[in-house]
Amino acid sequence: MDDVPAAIRSEVADAAARAVAAGAAGWALTYVGAGAEGIIFEDGSGRAFKVGRHNTRRSLFLEAEALSALQNSDVRRFVPEFFAYDDAHNVIVRELLEGRPGRWADDRILRGPYDAVAQALNAADFGPPEWKENSWIITLEGPKLVDLGFVHARRKRAGRYLKLAFANLPSTLTEMELLDLSFEIGNTFTEGGISLREAQGFMDELERRVGAARMMPIRRDFDWRVQSRGVAGVPMDQRTCLYHVTYLGNLRSIAREGLRPNRGGGTNFAPSYAFHTKGRTFLTEHSGVFYWYGKLEDHAEHNHENVLEAEAIPVVLAVTGPITVEEDPIGSRDALHAAYITTEVIPPEQISVWTNDDWYALDDDAIDLVDPLDAVRIEEEAPDEDDEYGEPVELVYFRDLYHDNVLANVEPLCAD
Repeated sequence: MDDVPAAIRSEVADAAARAVAAGAAGWALTYVGAGAEGIIFEDGSGRAFKVGRHNTRRSLFLEAEALSALQNSDVRRFVPEFFAYDDAHNVIVRELLEGRPGRWADDRILRGPYDAVAQALNAADFGPPEWKENSWIITLEGPKLVDLGFVHARRKRAGRYLKLAFANLPSTLTEMELLDLSFEIGNTFTEGGISLREAQGFMDELERRVGAARMMPIRRDFDWRVQSRGVAGVPMDQRTCLYHVTYLGNLRSIAREGLRPNRGGGTNFAPSYAFHTKGRTFLTEHSGVFYWYGKLEDHAEHNHENVLEAEAIPVVLAVTGPITVEEDPIGSRDALHAAYITTEVIPPEQISVWTNDDWYALDDDAIDLVDPLDAVRIEEEAPDEDDEYGEPVELVYFRDLYHDNVLANVEPLCAD
């Protein structure tokens, strides 16, 4: 499997063994691709095997349930055929699709099918899948959604799954399992799938398993959800911090004018998000920085030949109150961490910038401390041999797995 990216090569042997245990023909197993949640193989039988990554127990269970629920719906034509979910090995077995991955330019043709799938999932008490063009395969029969990763159960279905999960809770929890469970508790409570008393009971059980120190930021996030449920906005005081990820090229205007709500409806993501961004500034809790940083990296690489020249290097800001925020359900759904919206201008004096080693009040001196070279690697491509005037071409890439370290490196500005 020479075409396996170096970043996941250490995972492939175990993933391949689990695919075989789920029914794949080992002698014919071929690597197809990988995403944040799974590694995909095929075995020449017309079946694809998506194997869960990160050793998280049943991490693909909800995706399998959602795909299964769509099989007899009106949107069956927009998803692959579902064959089975191997619970013991955390493997989805589905139809192998032939075609090309979706691209940013496919936004218009994908929006209708995406909305139809989201509506069908909502009817089955699931939230919509993450919006990504490359989650689709453009086949001869039309677009098909092959990645329902990050889909979550809603309302009463979520309540049932939570009770089942806590009835079979392992004796130890990984950090990812803890974050996933705490997110589902908060989200299920917000949508009415469980009562406040049930939610607090689940939180208490997690605290008994992992201790008060690990639960402190999770409790704080849940308290925000309780406060903001059913109200237009919640005041955020000076002791509280939220975070915003932007590009290096925006810092000097933010230092002059503050973070101003998006007046034009432009967006750092898919064009279809424009309706959601107009008149708003988006913020996240500390644990959500990782997700949004990665999103801005993806956007920069799609839109700029040289992210360094374009100053399209993601930078993390922290903001303190007083401002009024409300929960952003779309951002929270996609990031699996609480996201917030404000329609207020956040003045420069309430903003700090992370300079790769510490927080500084946002001003020109602090901006000069942000070194974009920390985030990129530069390679030279030899000129074309047939071009006598050719010169080496400078290629700029984000460092492999650089954003994976963002959450660990960016210290919280405010004490939890």
